[in-house]
Amino acid sequence: MHFAATATGSPKPTVQWQISTDHGARWSNVRGARKSSFSFIAVAHQDDDRFRAVFKNRYGKAHTHGVLLTVVAGYAKPVIQTEPQSTTVVLGATASFTAAAAGDPTPTVQWQLSEDDGTTWSDLTGATQTTLMFTSTATMTGYQYRAVFTNLLGSTDTTVATLTVLTGSAPAITEQPQSEDVASVPSGYPVSFTAAASGSPPPSVQWQVSVNHGVSWTNIPGATTPTYSFDAVASQNLNEYQAVFSNSLGTATTEPAILGVGYALTSNWSGYASVMTNTQYTAVSGTWTVPSVNCTQTSNSSSSQWVGIDGASSATVEQTGTYSDCAGPGGTTPTYGAWYEMLGDDAVDGGAQVDVTTTMPTATIAAGDTITASVSVNSSDQWALTIADSTSPRVWTFTETPLITWSAPAEASAEWIVERPEACTGNQCTLTSLADFGTAAFTSASATANGVNGTIGSLQSTPIEMIRSDTDSTLLSQPSALNMLGNGFSDSWDASS
Repeated sequence: MHFAATATGSPKPTVQWQISTDHGARWSNVRGARKSSFSFIAVAHQDDDRFRAVFKNRYGKAHTHGVLLTVVAGYAKPVIQTEPQSTTVVLGATASFTAAAAGDPTPTVQWQLSEDDGTTWSDLTGATQTTLMFTSTATMTGYQYRAVFTNLLGSTDTTVATLTVLTGSAPAITEQPQSEDVASVPSGYPVSFTAAASGSPPPSVQWQVSVNHGVSWTNIPGATTPTYSFDAVASQNLNEYQAVFSNSLGTATTEPAILGVGYALTSNWSGYASVMTNTQYTAVSGTWTVPSVNCTQTSNSSSSQWVGIDGASSATVEQTGTYSDCAGPGGTTPTYGAWYEMLGDDAVDGGAQVDVTTTMPTATIAAGDTITASVSVNSSDQWALTIADSTSPRVWTFTETPLITWSAPAEASAEWIVERPEACTGNQCTLTSLADFGTAAFTSASATANGVNGTIGSLQSTPIEMIRSDTDSTLLSQPSALNMLGNGFSDSWDASS
């Protein structure tokens, strides 16, 4: 609290401040209060006290009128509790500053702006909330902001916060890396992944690798150029690679690219395919045991085992095989059957798959049955699709009669495959879940290429792994190495699916 008083006189009078605690009836000197101004810290018990100054010289004395002191308990000047923080935003983004203060009465707030490094400050119209928000422009970079909190006891300023506005653009991916299938050789096989991104300033790049199907990623030391090249080895099979582009405005990450070492990678096939250039495939055959499906999943799932011509490198398909599915409510019922398909030939059931076990009353199939199947075409473009069950008592042979005449197939590949087929509703088709078929074993697998019959091994066939998707390397099914004769292998469902 502060009081001040003055008086004239000659000689110059002295002063003594006095206090009355009984409404002015009696006055007593305040020790040490002998200056024209009198300051002290008011306390609650001084409420309703009165103060006056007494001036005197040798000719007499005079006193001021008494001044009443009112002490209001609990009142406090604003005290800053939250300081605004300097911030950096991209041009056009929302900038915000927040501040808070305590005081009694509750203080009001007024945000202020300085455009000259704090030399002068001006109130921002309407900026009377504890959070200040606005859209940034390029001219605002370097502006300073503070909040002034005020109540009847005074005002308190916050510290100064500075706004930085970044101009340019955040990275945007313009080229995605592509998955690679390479041969596995002892000394390694050269592989390259390339990606690109736009951005201003130009973004830097860091390649990363995941060895657990994208669950976690690790920076690759030194891999900081748009193209990442290395020699792939067998242990890197199913690794995933992605590029992270960064600049001062943000980051952008490519989709993952999957590396297949020693295998081709697909999201629906597992097994072997022979695809040789300048080669015409006119026949394919194989034998397998219908796998017993384990229906412990919680929804319908499917698997097919088949031999065929085309599909690996062309849009036409000529196939025949069996299925081992989990059907019914909750996918708990094992279901087995046989089928054939001439995809691309609308004359054959509209190009759709034909279920042999429903078109032939005698064609019943069970897990463990031995199946032999073949697909062939003669010089008159007549196609024979044959599937036989040799297990007693279900011995039967299905052959499409009459033979299908069709000259459109590419005849560009031969396959021995386990597949998870598509399920279609109208024009919308999605891959089914792969049923747990355990193991499907193929034997006596051969094909005729350019008029010469050969085994899987002699026809430069490529092993194929089934992964969850083009961007998820989770292994669903994988073929074994070929047997010693080069005409057989086992394909195994992977529990991680």
